[in-house]
Amino acid sequence: MSALKRFKYLNGSSILESVIAIAIISICILVAFTIYINVVKRNDPIAYYAAKQEVELLTQNAIEQKDYENDSYGYENYTIVKEAEIREAEKTVFLKWTIKTANKTYDVKKIIPYGYE
Repeated sequence: MSALKRFKYLNGSSILESVIAIAIISICILVAFTIYINVVKRNDPIAYYAAKQEVELLTQNAIEQKDYENDSYGYENYTIVKEAEIREAEKTVFLKWTIKTANKTYDVKKIIPYGYE
């Protein structure tokens, strides 16, 4: 019996504590569900990501080769169109890449240096 007397008695949780715990859990679930829905809704095709990688490579080639002409590149699942606008005063080139996939058209804009040695 003396062993039982060493333990303190704990009162049960009140209704208010239970409601607060349920509210906190509900808010966490709501935030997680919202993030999940936004990730699933994005749903861009694989061709878009391949084209974005190709745009990065074409931008690096334009910088290295100083290729500031408008151009078009055709691939199996997408087409990339390059529009270049030279800004002499700022010593930059504004490149607008248009990616056309089967369903959508995306624009990627880049500013690169112009005329450096």
